[in-house]
Amino acid sequence: MLILYIMIVLLSILLLFLGIHLLFLKKEIRHINLQFLKIMKQSTNAHITKEYIDKDTIQLIQTINQFIDQTRQIEMKSKESNEVLKSTILNMSHDLRTPLTSIQGYLQLINMEEIDAYKRKEYIKIIEARIDSLKNMMESFFELAKVESNTFPIELKVVNTYDLFVDTLGMYYDLFQEKQITLDLDLIENIFIIADEKALKRIFDNLISNIVKHGCQKASIKNEVKEDELIYVFKNNTYDINVGKLFDKFYTTSNSRTEKSSGLGLTITKELVFKINGEIEVKYHKNEINFILKFNLYKNKL
Repeated sequence: MLILYIMIVLLSILLLFLGIHLLFLKKEIRHINLQFLKIMKQSTNAHITKEYIDKDTIQLIQTINQFIDQTRQIEMKSKESNEVLKSTILNMSHDLRTPLTSIQGYLQLINMEEIDAYKRKEYIKIIEARIDSLKNMMESFFELAKVESNTFPIELKVVNTYDLFVDTLGMYYDLFQEKQITLDLDLIENIFIIADEKALKRIFDNLISNIVKHGCQKASIKNEVKEDELIYVFKNNTYDINVGKLFDKFYTTSNSRTEKSSGLGLTITKELVFKINGEIEVKYHKNEINFILKFNLYKNKL
């Protein structure tokens, strides 16, 4: 009989503790719910806090807080993407509107009766140049869209960088002569890497074009092999450079603006370098800029 009494007392105590635990647990759940609702309604960096120590509720709170952090990161990325999109649209609008306005103005001049044939021909050439500028801008916009949306076809294969580079540089021979840029070349022949030929040619093209656009007096392009890497260095003197923004969309210097640059060339270059597993960095010191390309060397004999 005594044993039964003791068992009843113990069971009553157990039920009492269980009831108290459930009461506090229910209160904690309400507390968590109120905090979560508040966080959902307000823009705050707060996390869910605990009032009652329980292993399962602590784990639940940790999971909810992780979800809150992930949601905030997604919201921040979405906000940044929206800001970039707005900035892109504004920059595109500006860059397109300028030549269009110019074309409209010259068309009005052409239609004036007092304009002689010589002037009319001159204005037509200017309009043609503006149209070419628009065409180049649109091609840059579409190319960047393809690169960023992963629709730019990448076919990795063994590429002779020397042959590809010389072919690309040859297209700029007249421009180097016209702008009186002294170019110092020091390139190693028969050096191979794994890359997409079209992408690598575009990278070389953009970096050579960048030298020409800045109207420098002298420049150098060199490569070297260090351990397992092929390193290219494109160097030229220049001004008005904000190194932190060089790879940003639509960033241009005052010099490149006069060349009707879209400000997308270096952005495209960086994206393409990444896609063919290379690296690119820029260094600027005392009006001298260095673009440094790094690729893994292909060592197998062909």
